[in-house]
Amino acid sequence: MRYLFAGLAVLYSLSIHAQVSMAEFLRSASTDVQVTSFSEQLRYLSSKPYRLSPLRETEFRMRNYELEPGQMRYALRFSAANPWEMKYNNQFFRDYSASLKLEQDLVFKEALTERYSTIIYYLYWYENKILTEEHLRLLDNQITLLEKQSGSSSFDADEYVKVKIARVDKGIDLEEIEMTLSGFRNQINQLYPVAAQKQVSWGLENLITIEQIQAILDTLSGVESASTLVEYRKQKINIANTEYKLEKSNINPGFIQTEYDQRRVENDRNPINITMGLTIPITNPNKGDMTKRRLDAIEAEYDLNEVKTEFQTQAGNSYQQLKESINRYGKLKQQVEALQNDVLAENLSILKGNNPLYLIQFEVSRVRLNLLMTKQKRTVYLAYLDYLVHSDRLAQKPLLNFLSGNLEPIE
Repeated sequence: MRYLFAGLAVLYSLSIHAQVSMAEFLRSASTDVQVTSFSEQLRYLSSKPYRLSPLRETEFRMRNYELEPGQMRYALRFSAANPWEMKYNNQFFRDYSASLKLEQDLVFKEALTERYSTIIYYLYWYENKILTEEHLRLLDNQITLLEKQSGSSSFDADEYVKVKIARVDKGIDLEEIEMTLSGFRNQINQLYPVAAQKQVSWGLENLITIEQIQAILDTLSGVESASTLVEYRKQKINIANTEYKLEKSNINPGFIQTEYDQRRVENDRNPINITMGLTIPITNPNKGDMTKRRLDAIEAEYDLNEVKTEFQTQAGNSYQQLKESINRYGKLKQQVEALQNDVLAENLSILKGNNPLYLIQFEVSRVRLNLLMTKQKRTVYLAYLDYLVHSDRLAQKPLLNFLSGNLEPIE
């Protein structure tokens, strides 16, 4: 029993300290329910259950003349399948399978995008929580110093009240941040249920830097990328054209019939007959359906042209937005670094008579600037994700973790 409890303790310890990596979470997009539903359909179609038989139908006929026992006539009719119908039926399902695979890729990209977005927001609020806790710590220090001065002439009652109110407000902010952070943690668990039994080990130190994003942008801007959605629309045109040909060929070519006629036996004649029928396609009875398929093809071509235009426009716009957000971040970073100079802080302290309150106020200002930096950094990461999505690079094989500094593979 002692060993049993020891083993359970070890298992519990392992489950508590197990961590889910960023790459593992992103990789879970392939197991999304909507993605796997396409896999089941493709697996079923891979066995080719759609193949038509060379025989359209087999029919057994009986006929009696004058209701006499010896006046029976038996016939066996075979209706052959149209070879063109068989060809285009197979082609249709090959095109349909290709379309399903492209649609699966699009759904996978959506699932992957949702996970990237969740990581960005989770890390943003995590960093926001750290900075807010630092802000609270500084406010507490400021309140402590002001309370120590309460009996002296240098005590500023108005400043004390302002800091106390700021402490309450910032405490409320921290509670709201923690609630938001908890909400994103629950979203992680929903997207990847295994994560509920693990710790999230995503650290800001492992996140790609803005400078690295700029380098990636410079590299990718000169490389063309293919759009999965464009390929999907092209496949829709192929399907519509194949359906048109399938409807056009959906005509019974004719039949072959063998007969046994008892009346011929009584007359000493061969009772076996063979009859053949051939359909003369003067008019096609499927013209209505053929017209619908042709209209589908025309509509699919317009959809393709629209998607091509949107792809080029969105890719270009997202590229410009990312460049602008990086530039804004760079300017803000320069301003923040200028104010975070230790020499500047020391000089201000001397000018203020080495009053520790002013040093704390200066540190509070630094935290506020870092919060602005964090917000702008989130804007850059979201613009970066938007660019990867609209340029259709996010889900290209091999899959890479675009939020890691070294672009580690996630497959």
